[in-house]
Amino acid sequence: MLEVKDITFSFDKKEKKPIIKNLSLRVNKGEILFITGKSGLGKSTLLDIISGFHENNLIWTGKIYLNKIDITNTPIQKKNIG
Repeated sequence: MLEVKDITFSFDKKEKKPIIKNLSLRVNKGEILFITGKSGLGKSTLLDIISGFHENNLIWTGKIYLNKIDITNTPIQKKNIG
């Protein structure tokens, strides 16, 4: 199971409105999740945050769990997410 809790992100500390604010979701084993929306809404960036492959200028908060284990600060090569 993959669980994302309260993800908020922006690319600039001065940005008054984050791109995504307080997003939470859960995907159980065997489920498929679709993320849809217009260009520039943060879909790819959200996936980058989950995988750990995000840009250095990205400012984000929240927690990421894989099988109930907090992998938020786990190095990308040890996350086993692709």
